[in-house]
Amino acid sequence: MVKYTGQFGGLQAVGHFSFGTGVSVLNASTALANGGAGETPGHFSDNTAFGGSLMYLSNGFGASLAYDEWRPAVTTGQPGTVRKFAGAASYTTGPLKVMGGYRWNKAEFSNGSTLLRDDYWWAGVNYQVTPAVGLSLAYFYADVKSARAAVGAAQTNPPNMQQYSFIADYNFSKRTDVYLSAGYARNGGLSFDSSATAFAFNYPQMTGQKSMVGVTVGVRHIF
Repeated sequence: MVKYTGQFGGLQAVGHFSFGTGVSVLNASTALANGGAGETPGHFSDNTAFGGSLMYLSNGFGASLAYDEWRPAVTTGQPGTVRKFAGAASYTTGPLKVMGGYRWNKAEFSNGSTLLRDDYWWAGVNYQVTPAVGLSLAYFYADVKSARAAVGAAQTNPPNMQQYSFIADYNFSKRTDVYLSAGYARNGGLSFDSSATAFAFNYPQMTGQKSMVGVTVGVRHIF
């Protein structure tokens, strides 16, 4: 992998090129040729990836733009294409921080048919009530335009997924805190768990279910 990072005052520019990524699957059910182990002799473009980003931070304001393209090969010599573009911004003033962003995604099989086309939005706020008490609230929205399970499969348009997340954290010390985390998801499992993630988060929806609520309380100690 080749990577460049340049710092120009409050602006940071990053560019990268990978000769062969090590990701073994394209989605939950589609494995890559050679296990996604990297470069493929005689097929330079298989599993290559490149991208770049710009990030600006000054006086409490931050903004970033990023583009990434990956050419995963399900069959040797027949790479598909995954393109992603994202933009985000944040502003901090005193104990308050607000943020939001957008991510565009299009994944195509080697024949040009669409595997997944979706838009992803998020917004959030952090508020440090006291030095010991912190609150966070976030909203996530996934607009899935089209999706296919495999080449030649019918195109689907699943319901758009949404999630609201809330975290309250209390610090007993610099190393120990207690937290409450709650989430409400609609048209998908918590953390957007679905067949696309192979239900890796263990939050599958039951038949007929359209929403899900999760609450966690815990104590954390940093060693």
